Amino acid sequence: MAPFPPRHVCMAGILVLASGAVALADTLFNLLKGRFFFNLGFVGIPIGYGLLIGRASSRKWALFFSRLAVVVACVIVTWAALDWLPRGGWVLGRASYGTWAEWLMLAGCVYVAAVLSRSGHQEWFAEEKQDTEWARSIAWGVTLAVMALCLLMNAGMAQMRESFAKARPLHVRVTPYDAVSGKGLNNIGCRHDGLSSVGPAAGTRPGTRLSSVTHSSAEGMSLDFYGMVLEPYQISVGSAGYESQVVTLDGGSPSEIRVPLQPLKDAGAEKKPGTGDGGKE
Repeated sequence: MAPFPPRHVCMAGILVLASGAVALADTLFNLLKGRFFFNLGFVGIPIGYGLLIGRASSRKWALFFSRLAVVVACVIVTWAALDWLPRGGWVLGRASYGTWAEWLMLAGCVYVAAVLSRSGHQEWFAEEKQDTEWARSIAWGVTLAVMALCLLMNAGMAQMRESFAKARPLHVRVTPYDAVSGKGLNNIGCRHDGLSSVGPAAGTRPGTRLSSVTHSSAEGMSLDFYGMVLEPYQISVGSAGYESQVVTLDGGSPSEIRVPLQPLKDAGAEKKPGTGDGGKE
């Protein structure tokens, strides 16, 4: 029976296996969606399995692909840097330099190339070996687990994209005012389902992502609502001494909604004819 591989060789084999499983899951998901997409990265599965059992040809292929990935990444980053530097500098986190997943994959390629290039590991691959049951178990376990995780993630992302494709952007200013005088109000309130006045909505219905910000000026106060809505969303706007009004927000709402609030009858009775707000002549 073949000896168990060195720890780092085992890790390298698992990484190569995982990359192949990701590529195979990507291909299957696109086929299920009716799109023809063939990701050649699935060859990582037999190569990773070969690394676990000490197959010399698998080591050569893994070295070739990992080094090629590092060289291509260096060329892309260098080209991008030369393109951005004349414009006043560049930032590593820009989308043009790749996503975090691509950087993580590049780090894995560097690790695999470094591990398989060590002389001690080369000697282990030179030894004569035979297939082992543990290597097959690891290969199946890693492949199936990674594929299941990737398929679930792809399904979740696809559902999210479909939801946001149906959603409509919203940015509306709600301005309550006195229906009698036409003047703005300096003390307004709003009741709504889980919205926060300082950050993203919490506890709102699925597909609704709204935030609200209060604005104050010499003309009065107003509320800005912005985010995404899948269906009409109702809020209740009011002020002390006024009847509340329900306002419906959706993707087709105008940029500003002026809401007339009627003074309460009891509040109006407290004022004497010809007097101001404070009841003084």
